[in-house]
Amino acid sequence: MCIRDRIVGAVAVIATLAYLALQIRQNSRLIKASTHQGASEWIRTVVALTAQDAETARVFTQGLSDPRSLEDSKQAQFAMLMLLVFAGFQNFFEYHREHAIGEAQWRNAQAIVRWYLSQPGVQLWWRRHRDRLSADFVAYAEANLMPPQESRP
Repeated sequence: MCIRDRIVGAVAVIATLAYLALQIRQNSRLIKASTHQGASEWIRTVVALTAQDAETARVFTQGLSDPRSLEDSKQAQFAMLMLLVFAGFQNFFEYHREHAIGEAQWRNAQAIVRWYLSQPGVQLWWRRHRDRLSADFVAYAEANLMPPQESRP
């Protein structure tokens, strides 16, 4: 094999690798955009569920302060709403660990989780239901997002 053939072969390999790198980068952008879209859709779902009627909004707001003041079926409804909320935040946590969302989106999600975890009714829910979430997410939330101990009910 002559040197010219080797050079042509090397250039072809480099061109192929450059093309593959470009395709991988474009695919990564598409995956991040899809992840962002899914996360945004989850937020819209939670907002729609709580805003769709006055009774659900009442259960949500009353549950934030004291879910024990709700009748049993409404306590269950509040618990399911919180599970939906925190399952979504758990997804954000996983997306962040996989670098599938940007830092700004992750900071926003953390701020919202901190707000939820500062609500007395959510703190009560958390103590009773956190075992339904992944151990990694629970450990992260308790170490980084929980309000200081003295402000918890």
